Amino acid sequence: MFFLKKKIEKNITEEDRIRGSLYGFFVGDALGVPVEFLNRGVLSNRPIKKMEEYGTHNQPKGTWSDDSSMVLATIDSMYNNKEKILTNDIVDYSDLMSRFSNWKNKGDYTPNNIVFDIGISTSSAISKFENSNNPFCGDNNINSNGNGSLMRILPISLYTHYCIHTSYEYIIKDDKYDVIKKVSSLTHSHDLSIMSCYIFTYFIDNYMESLDVRIAYDRTRKHFMNIFEGKIKKEYGDIEIYKKYFNRLIYNDIGILDVNEIKSSGFVIDSLEASIWCVLTTNSFKEATLKAVNLGEDTDTIGALTGALAGLIYGIEDIPKEWINSLQRKDYLDDMVQKYLDLIDFRKNENEIEREKVVKEYIKERKERRKIKATKDSWKTLSMTNNTKELEIEINLTDEEIELIKLGHVPFEMEDHWFMYFDEDDNTINYYHSWTGMPVFKGYLDPDNNKVYKLIVSLEKEVYPKRNTNEQIINQFKRMIENEILCHK
Repeated sequence: MFFLKKKIEKNITEEDRIRGSLYGFFVGDALGVPVEFLNRGVLSNRPIKKMEEYGTHNQPKGTWSDDSSMVLATIDSMYNNKEKILTNDIVDYSDLMSRFSNWKNKGDYTPNNIVFDIGISTSSAISKFENSNNPFCGDNNINSNGNGSLMRILPISLYTHYCIHTSYEYIIKDDKYDVIKKVSSLTHSHDLSIMSCYIFTYFIDNYMESLDVRIAYDRTRKHFMNIFEGKIKKEYGDIEIYKKYFNRLIYNDIGILDVNEIKSSGFVIDSLEASIWCVLTTNSFKEATLKAVNLGEDTDTIGALTGALAGLIYGIEDIPKEWINSLQRKDYLDDMVQKYLDLIDFRKNENEIEREKVVKEYIKERKERRKIKATKDSWKTLSMTNNTKELEIEINLTDEEIELIKLGHVPFEMEDHWFMYFDEDDNTINYYHSWTGMPVFKGYLDPDNNKVYKLIVSLEKEVYPKRNTNEQIINQFKRMIENEILCHK
């Protein structure tokens, strides 16, 4: 198995990683343009080592292709439709297809107003949109699985990292599948293309969380194994076809394969595998992108996808400056990258505003809920078995604290693990696991002396493992009582 030989710097700023990913994409694209369609044998005899010119498409040095043009169109659409980027859809699909149409027919988003490279499925989908105004024109055919949607998904992949659900304590990432499915389906609506975009996005999201390539890849494999095995209950398309086509990438470790086992065609699975393989088996931006381009065949797209991942991993400073400076219309690219960063900042600021609002609403609602006294009937509970032990305990309380404890604790959300009520008949504090209703603690209060003096603890294995000491159990009960008092205050 291949392991990275050097530690990836984690002190690279988030902004420099995003810049690195976008410029890495443009650079990888431009590196591949002069040698697109050349096979691996030709490139092994004369490998690409620097930014070259002319070649396959007879374009000057630093010219980007359809990959970058469609990414730029996506950024432009997002930037000019900010009201949409705060919704679940993120983009205005019709607006985005209109921009793709302007690229195809007018040369917008190109280095020189010339479209010299466009995929058959992409071109067909744009033509269908022009005739119907329906943006979702991708062909749902097994033979229409070129990399045309994967190659333009980067702005969505990076942006969805910041799409969150906020709560009082947790920030839970949204499930990106629906928006990825729609964005892919503009030009490529088959399950393989959609799932490839989703895997690429999930890998990026987990790298941004962990800043570790191996962790990101392992998490990606585990997540999609669960999807393909039906363990995550959501409609994800044809699971059986996923098991077949994503076997090498998800069920096995693509990083251990030899270069001769890696394909570099325009088939979406080949492109996804090659780009992830390149970053798993290299140690720098330059090494990764050159390795990608020298695989041959669809060199611009695999170079761009690999460049995006490597730029995210190593940051903008690891991309050779002469490669960035040789890009055509660099001032325009600088402006578009800054617009994209502004979009991210806009989203992050809105997230914080929303989070503060949710926190205030939550605190207000929780305070109101806390005023309602819990009873045994407030929650579904089980009876305590005879498998218990009795511990001596001493918790001294004030009259005020006792009154607060008597209010009990009714769970407010999934993350709230406890239900508690005070039984006036026997002066006991009764705690249960909220998810199962299983009893955990019964603490006895002496109301004359204002203290808890005895604790009955369930020893059922679902409640407490044998390794917990008496001291640990008592300390947990004390913390729970303290937290209860603080919550009610």
